[in-house]
Amino acid sequence: MFASPPIRRPSVDSLQLVAAAAAALLLGAAVTAGPGKAAAILGAVALSALCFWLAVRIGVLLALVLPASLAGLLLPYSASVAVQAAIVLVVAVSMVRSFARAEPTAWGALALLAVVGFWVLLTLNQNVPSMSVGLLGLRKTTFFLLGLALGLVWPGGSARTAEKALVRMLLVAAVATIAVHLLLPDLEASFERGASIYTEEFAGQARVSGFFSGPFHVSLLGSFLVLWAWHGYLSKAQRGWLMVASLLAGLLLVDLAAVRTGYVTIGFGVALTLLFRPSTRASRLRVVAMTGAVAATVVLLLSTSLVHDQALSSLGHLSGDSRVASRFQTVTESEQLIRESPLTGWGAGSAGSALGSQFLLGRHVTSHDMALGFLVEGGVIGLALVALALFVALRRARGLLALGHPAAAAAFALIGFGIAGDVSEALPVSFFLMALLGLRARTLRLELSDSA
Repeated sequence: MFASPPIRRPSVDSLQLVAAAAAALLLGAAVTAGPGKAAAILGAVALSALCFWLAVRIGVLLALVLPASLAGLLLPYSASVAVQAAIVLVVAVSMVRSFARAEPTAWGALALLAVVGFWVLLTLNQNVPSMSVGLLGLRKTTFFLLGLALGLVWPGGSARTAEKALVRMLLVAAVATIAVHLLLPDLEASFERGASIYTEEFAGQARVSGFFSGPFHVSLLGSFLVLWAWHGYLSKAQRGWLMVASLLAGLLLVDLAAVRTGYVTIGFGVALTLLFRPSTRASRLRVVAMTGAVAATVVLLLSTSLVHDQALSSLGHLSGDSRVASRFQTVTESEQLIRESPLTGWGAGSAGSALGSQFLLGRHVTSHDMALGFLVEGGVIGLALVALALFVALRRARGLLALGHPAAAAAFALIGFGIAGDVSEALPVSFFLMALLGLRARTLRLELSDSA
């Protein structure tokens, strides 16, 4: 006779309120148990809140594996391998679904997976001492390509939301890295890393690593955040507080990491942005003038005793720098290895950093250049496959340099660090930046199909 009232489901906001209240009760109980347990529960609650926030936006599975991937050295090795295997499975399943929907970006993901498959075959090279070393080299060299593949086959309904989520996750990782370095130095030093003292220090001063594998990874993250904030300022397309937070966190990371590639990448990224930026002559002149004023201020501060950055100051004295001289030496060694095995290279891991001790009876070099690394490990065939896969994946991604979009900053950061180092090994940061490139290519495809 009377219709039953409809069941009212709790909204996302109410669920978040309930979660916040539960977290407050847990924290209150933990504080009474001692600071150690309080810190542990605080971390667990924060991670749970992040996963919940992401699950609402990008799905439960990705909300679980992406923060776990970004955690870096906080995860045990076995758990890290499981997370990476889950990401491979997510990419494969999403690619099959994309093919079923006849989405053209699936071909790019397939090409990238083919590169990974070729590197699997390279683990069988006689120069590779064992399968475990070969698989580690496979991960170092090609896993970041799966980030691009994931972006290309991301579920279309949440692709635009995912871009914002990934940028905010990287910002959270940056803030956490700064906090670990400044407030918990013993925790930072407790992580096992393959980097040597030569890498972890610059001019006798310790570099920041946080919970990543080394300062190179941290500087890549900082450079991206600075360039993203710069693009957001020029386009007026991002929230003001988010740009300021990204700029400050990025600059602090680049300074604490003391990796000169970060300064050079930011400088070239800003300069190229001014060249490519579509604008009127008046607005371009205004931005150029502002950029010049900022650069002059930085130079003036560095010339005084107020600010002293040894890494940045050393850029004017590179000719006699021992680090630069060692890079030229590794380039020569890489070219020699390429000439000896030009077609198929020396196998997976033969150019992987921190793997030299595993190749004591074989051929190995740390190339410090992404293209040279591909040539050493996979030869001309390997490099050609990588180039072809990137072409197939990004050939219709018009507008990758669009201001205000995360992909523009990601592209500049990856190219800059790829020229001066093995950016493929800067996991998980390079994986996330490649995912932003893939998402950009995908959203552009969606925009073109919607307008057709």
